[in-house]
Amino acid sequence: MPINNSVNSLSTLYQLNTYSPARQTRTQAVRSFRDEMMLSAETQTFNDMLRRLRQSSEVRQDKVEEYSARIADGSYFASSTDIAAGILGVH
Repeated sequence: MPINNSVNSLSTLYQLNTYSPARQTRTQAVRSFRDEMMLSAETQTFNDMLRRLRQSSEVRQDKVEEYSARIADGSYFASSTDIAAGILGVH
């Protein structure tokens, strides 16, 4: 009968889901595991510099206006050598 099959199925499920010390220990071990991430010294330094830059509100508006005007009127020129030297910090 279908009722007997249902009771048997429920009984089997109940037995599978009852308390098991081995299962409980494994579950606790999984819960106690935590991911960790360690940043290198270089990354920490970079993050510190980035944070300081974001906090900095120093915009030299006079320079922005000067170069904007020079670019607009076509009088601004920078050679590729000057750009490369600026990027590399060599003058």
